[in-house]
Amino acid sequence: MEIKLDDLIIWLNNLYLDAYQIDIVLNNFEDIEFFFSKEAETVIKKLLPKNVTTKIIENRDVSKIKDLVSQVKDKYNIITCESEEFPSLLKLIEGSPKLLYYKGDISLLNNELLAVVGARKITTYGKWACEKLIREISNYPISIASGLAIGTDTVAHKAAIDNGLKTVGVLGTGIDLIYPQRNRALFEEMEANHLIITEFRPGTPGYKTNFPMRNRIISGISKAALIIEAKRRSGSLITARNAFEQGREVFAVPGNINSILSEGTNDLIKDSANPATEGRDIIEGVESFRKLKDKSDSVSIDIDGLSDDERKIYEILKEGPSSIDIISFRTGMAVTEINPILTILEIKGCIKEIAASNFSII
Repeated sequence: MEIKLDDLIIWLNNLYLDAYQIDIVLNNFEDIEFFFSKEAETVIKKLLPKNVTTKIIENRDVSKIKDLVSQVKDKYNIITCESEEFPSLLKLIEGSPKLLYYKGDISLLNNELLAVVGARKITTYGKWACEKLIREISNYPISIASGLAIGTDTVAHKAAIDNGLKTVGVLGTGIDLIYPQRNRALFEEMEANHLIITEFRPGTPGYKTNFPMRNRIISGISKAALIIEAKRRSGSLITARNAFEQGREVFAVPGNINSILSEGTNDLIKDSANPATEGRDIIEGVESFRKLKDKSDSVSIDIDGLSDDERKIYEILKEGPSSIDIISFRTGMAVTEINPILTILEIKGCIKEIAASNFSII
């Protein structure tokens, strides 16, 4: 028998078994060779639903399994719960996924992650709050996890990128599908420089039932969850509940008591979530975040060696990353004046460009 445990997991996933069903197989068949024996059929039938057992029994051809697994591995990046790269934090949650397909830098799963979720129909207030809070924690080596959906997810991913943070997107579809299509540019940016993951086999559409399953992973890979806006019955509250059950810290943005999209977050705060009105609330509210070093504390810049205009711009960027337009507005200087100063500050090792026309201190 030459089927390894990793291969068994990939094969079962490609038969559309979910994490719980794969868990049943792994827990009851430690001997993989026995799993493929005729005697195992009776046990399989007792453990799993009829439609699942039929798929397993009809497809237990070792040669075909090896061919299928080889094709999948050749085409897609995969880690299983047996892989070194699989995050230990995720292994501990109930119903932990047994494998992840990914695009991008898989090492980001070992970063200090903050889950950020909220309403798809995000309000102006929600967008402002999300961008503000992410900007205010951007001096710390924290990465942002979200679901790559429209609304809050998109705002969170983009705010992370704009502020020089890494970000992880968790899909409710197969890794080969871009959903929603309007986020194609964001997908491509994250595939190239960040990370996208999913437990769903390639080709899986965005079924409604997939998204609650996805939400447990968003909170499961994270040390804490931040809910920006939520109705009383929403997917964001599923993520919050998952986070509570997984022992994570939960933060919620207080909102207007007359807004339907703040009912859920206000209820969370009443139920024991931490109110988040500034980035420091999040840093101080999570033990592992408190131990992180503020990047601005570790950089020694000779302020006296800067010109007045250089110092003025540097002090603005010390407050958090900014676009050139914001710098222009705050200093009263023209963009054409600011550009060469930014170049000088980059040469001096004071600042860096983190996205097109967006800068932060080093």
